[in-house]
Amino acid sequence: MLGKRTRFGTVALLVVAGLTGACASSPPSIQTGPDAETTFDGLVRVDNTSMSKVWVRPDIDLNSYTKVLPMVAEIQYMSAKETSNAIARRSGQTNFALTDQEKERFATVVDEIFLAEFAKSQKFQLTDKPGNDVLMVKMELIDVASRIPPEGIGREEIYVRTIGEAGLVVQLYDSESKQILARAADRREFSFPGDQIQRSTPGLNKSQVKRGLETWARLMVEGLDSLKTN
Repeated sequence: MLGKRTRFGTVALLVVAGLTGACASSPPSIQTGPDAETTFDGLVRVDNTSMSKVWVRPDIDLNSYTKVLPMVAEIQYMSAKETSNAIARRSGQTNFALTDQEKERFATVVDEIFLAEFAKSQKFQLTDKPGNDVLMVKMELIDVASRIPPEGIGREEIYVRTIGEAGLVVQLYDSESKQILARAADRREFSFPGDQIQRSTPGLNKSQVKRGLETWARLMVEGLDSLKTN
């Protein structure tokens, strides 16, 4: 049985406005009491969030920070076997290996999109150096999966509902002390609007992935801006 909970306005902004853009059914609340779930690094679990998992430092306050240092720390891919289109169809395989070149292009797009969105912040100046007024935002993309099967022989067309999916872990740190302030996790599919099935083409696939990443980055930046009250 979890202990008593209290409302936590800052967390609500971080989770609802900042990272998901959706509203939970009840206001976010931080767990309190002897049964509150606490991580090894002093963060406390938050309930009623639109994110699957959120933890914060109870005394979090971002008003002393004027700059933000975003870092894409790692991109981790879900294990997948390299296979032909024909074998993939027969086996029902749904996760497909990316080439080293495709991974490199994806990493470049991720860096470009997140940096471009953070540069639009209304409350934080973008920087590439730590400092006593610098908030470090460390992002990791985990279990990145491609749902696009390899092309077959000839001019066979491929139709898909989802381009792929990925998990996002966001951690906020004081850039000098490296003290962690908050951690949140989300997972999203890069699907077509209205859950439509579309013909897979390199250009269309890339645009859908970029749109999903831009949404993630934009919501994070808007959320961080909302956290500052001065």
